[in-house]
Amino acid sequence: PIDFIDCEEPFDHKGNKTAKEENGFGCVK
Repeated sequence: PIDFIDCEEPFDHKGNKTAKEENGFGCVK
């Protein structure tokens, strides 16, 4: 998804895939 590519969310998951999946978006590099 473009959301994951842009990675401009105000949430800093630091690679936390669980948080990303729960919110439906996030930055996981």
